[in-house]
Amino acid sequence: MNKSLQQAFRRGAALALAFLLLGLAPALAQAPQGVSVTMNYTGPDGNPVTAEAVPVAYPGFENAFWLYVPPEALQAPDTALTVTDLMMQYPGGFTLPQGTPLAEFYAQDSGQTLGELYIPVAGLGLNGEPLAEFRVYLSLSAPEPLPPETTAQPAAVLIRYLDQDNREFASEQRMLPAGPNTVTPDVSYVPADYQLTGPGEYAVNVTAAGVEPPEVVFTYQKQIQAATLAIRYLDQNGQVIYLEQRTLQPGPN
Repeated sequence: MNKSLQQAFRRGAALALAFLLLGLAPALAQAPQGVSVTMNYTGPDGNPVTAEAVPVAYPGFENAFWLYVPPEALQAPDTALTVTDLMMQYPGGFTLPQGTPLAEFYAQDSGQTLGELYIPVAGLGLNGEPLAEFRVYLSLSAPEPLPPETTAQPAAVLIRYLDQDNREFASEQRMLPAGPNTVTPDVSYVPADYQLTGPGEYAVNVTAAGVEPPEVVFTYQKQIQAATLAIRYLDQNGQVIYLEQRTLQPGPN
């Protein structure tokens, strides 16, 4: 192969390698958090064992790992923790030295919950400045954590006001705090001559799952006024012998 052909081959190989690296970049970028957390120890049979911590998949725990320590790792005298920079993002390394004995952290056992007990790890820059914070939850009993408890937030309940013909004449969205609530009508939405005919209050509970019930209805009817009834007394010839005006109240009389 002459010199010019060799140069062309090298340029083509370099170009192919560049395209290969570009194609790999998205896959590498998808590595969880850009770091891995591993536990290393000698198994009962004398062979080395490596177990990788699992990234926590729940919202709010994007930089967290769950590491289950099985009984054999707990009994091994050389169990150690290592954090690896997969993307070469932390030139200063990590605040957790490579190969730190895991026994130093057994008191921080998280059990089954993603709570306040965890191993804090920071990825460092060239000058030792923290660039990223990570949490390693250590569990001596659970291969995976329980779902984190969600906190109930204030939420809106739909309140509808209906008349006697089941027609809506007003509605509102009312914000309620978390927990049990008692909802009553807002009289500013109700005409003065409307009278409540259904329940005057409802129990509404706001939980992490939302509002229950999501809607309440207050039913009214237009207030019926007293009316005057004309009463005529006639003789046998149909002549009025007496005339009376009698006031009747709403309802049967």
